Amino acid sequence: MSLRGELTKAAKLLNLPWQLARAKFRLKTRGRVVQGPFTGMNYIGKSFGSEYEAKLLGTYELELCDIVNELCGDAYDIVVNVGAAEGYYAVGFAMRVSDAQVIAFEISERAHPFLRKLATLNGVANRISVRGRCDLQGLTSALEAGARPLLVMDIEGEEDVMLDPRKAPILQKCAILVEVHEFVDSTLFDRLYARFFATHTVGTIRGRNRTRDDLPFSTTVLWPWFAGMMDERRTPPVTWLLLRPKDLPDTPR
Repeated sequence: MSLRGELTKAAKLLNLPWQLARAKFRLKTRGRVVQGPFTGMNYIGKSFGSEYEAKLLGTYELELCDIVNELCGDAYDIVVNVGAAEGYYAVGFAMRVSDAQVIAFEISERAHPFLRKLATLNGVANRISVRGRCDLQGLTSALEAGARPLLVMDIEGEEDVMLDPRKAPILQKCAILVEVHEFVDSTLFDRLYARFFATHTVGTIRGRNRTRDDLPFSTTVLWPWFAGMMDERRTPPVTWLLLRPKDLPDTPR
């Protein structure tokens, strides 16, 4: 065999574990989310700006699993998702909160057809409104459409502009789950905390590394490749804020 042939054979052998891991991934997920708050969600063949495999494995933003389950049990009539991408949260909340209307803002119009397709796949297209760039006026209008609004936000540092109750007073009455992009501005967390601690109870969630126990099935030899699938490739530190209005009564579960 020629040197080129030997190298080709070696490359195929080195790639075999990854191919096996991919095959097991497809077998175990079958195009659906297999654990977490949105278990059973039928998924499209790609994601935008985040890791596709982690979403189907149910390990995407795993730190928020219990919180999202709690939020899904509250009586929100409007869920506004800013930075919706292909619709993981927008469609997930529409599935779980059956009485809520969902407004999904996504700046990339390329993602809009995929968001609509994901909504259709899961039977919630009639309750999701897909919109483009979100500004303070659009955010205020969306939140004011409901008596009990929930805001879910991930917009790469622009939360500093959008989450200002002096400019958007409706935020004082709104439950908010937001990823805080401290790598953009290290003072951002403290600034958001200061804006809301008087009107909201403030919870902090910190990111953590994934472990073998986070996988929804067991694996041994293929673990390094599944660890790669679960890696969300985020810039640390990863932090979320959960803000609940103090002046709204708790909802019976």
